Amino acid sequence: MPAAWFRIDSDTYGGVLQLWAGATHPLSETVGLATDIYVNSGSLGEFDIGPAFTAGPFVVTPMVGVQFDWAQKRTAAIVPQLYVVGGPDPIYGELWVQNYLYKALGYNLDSYLYFRLFVDYKLGKYLALGPEVEPLFTLTGANKKLTSLPLGINALLTNYGANNSLIVFLGYELEKDNRLPSGDEPNKRGLVGRLTFIKNF
Repeated sequence: MPAAWFRIDSDTYGGVLQLWAGATHPLSETVGLATDIYVNSGSLGEFDIGPAFTAGPFVVTPMVGVQFDWAQKRTAAIVPQLYVVGGPDPIYGELWVQNYLYKALGYNLDSYLYFRLFVDYKLGKYLALGPEVEPLFTLTGANKKLTSLPLGINALLTNYGANNSLIVFLGYELEKDNRLPSGDEPNKRGLVGRLTFIKNF
């Protein structure tokens, strides 16, 4: 059976609930084929695929995704991605790199490049804490620059029930009055956060 997972995210960006599910099919002891789907409570859905390489305590997964707008019945974006997760005990970290190429398909959103990085130190069997930063760069349109820069603390509850974990991010938005790629109201400095529940099968 391939390793599989499901996660729910809710945060201060966009105001939509995010649902993820995926699995990694082992091809050898160190290489697998990872796939996942992502949907939100708006009209967007996405399918991602790529190899997963185990390198010591890390798993490195480059992927490419296709995002769809179900309301408009069209393809919205091509999404090159990279994920690096893991670390030597008592350290656990995650690096996300996501490049949403909306303008490449003529979709009415600015393309952007998003990073997420946290490095947690395990304080025991149940809790890990560490810093987190999430820079967002808008790549097209009139606002081509660093658009968002939340910086804060990540808390990872590693045994939130059998095969479950809970992640709480609380940070502060350092950028001011920069319009997000979605065209929503400009960012304002202030508290930001995210709640994440992950189930592993």
